Amino acid sequence: MTGRATKRGVSRRKPRQRTVKQQAAKTSPAQPAAYTVFISHSSKESWIAKQIAKEIEALGAKTWLDLKDLRGGDEIRRSVKRGIKASQEAIVLLSAESITSLWVIYEAGMAHGQGKRITPILNNIASDKVPPLQGIKAIDLNDFDNFLLELMERIDRRRSGKR
Repeated sequence: MTGRATKRGVSRRKPRQRTVKQQAAKTSPAQPAAYTVFISHSSKESWIAKQIAKEIEALGAKTWLDLKDLRGGDEIRRSVKRGIKASQEAIVLLSAESITSLWVIYEAGMAHGQGKRITPILNNIASDKVPPLQGIKAIDLNDFDNFLLELMERIDRRRSGKR
């Protein structure tokens, strides 16, 4: 029988061992998860979506973009749902092509259903052409720098714990 010596004899309990998670939690301060932005777009605008992702990542945020986050054999709906759930907000690149894309509509609806902040980015289209997103402040693609400034503020608030 193994145990520890005590005033009353030998204890039958085993010494408590800490898990790796418990040890790490004790030695390192808790940091918020990386700020993540989900990018919804038409496949015809993949190049623009990649450029948007680069700009967002340059601010220190992560992006969820189908081009880099989906692999062959992935179940698309499940992966998109997980990507949106893991993100803090979504941008929807809107154009004449994307407003007819069932995937863009699905992703925007999923983000809305999960209560995510959604920013429509207008690419040569008027905001009134997208009734489901009316009432949400849209940003013209030519003014994307303004969105990046606003996003930087949100990222900084999250880092400082001010949510």
